[in-house]
Amino acid sequence: DLGFQGITEDYKFGKLSIPIKKKPKKELLETEKMINKTRSSIRVLVENSIAGLKRYRFLSDRLRCRSMALYNKVAGICAGIWNFCLTN
Repeated sequence: DLGFQGITEDYKFGKLSIPIKKKPKKELLETEKMINKTRSSIRVLVENSIAGLKRYRFLSDRLRCRSMALYNKVAGICAGIWNFCLTN
C-alpha cells in the first residue's frame, strides 16, 4: 500500500522488507512476484502473532502501570501464553 512510501528516508532501519512496486504500464517479473509472495507470507505470520498478543488486551488497552519492568514482564507472560496456545 502507499502508507510505506518514503519510510526508508524518514527512519533508519537495520532490516526493512517492503514489497516491490509495479512500474507504471509494466508488469512485475516472476522473480519479483516470488519475492513479494515470500515477504507477504512472513508479514502475515508477524501480524497474526501481534493479533494473538492483543487478544489478552494488555497491548491494546491503555495501561495504568508506570513501571517499565512490570510492563515487560507482563508482555513476556502474554507472549509465553500465546506461544503455549500455538504449540498445543
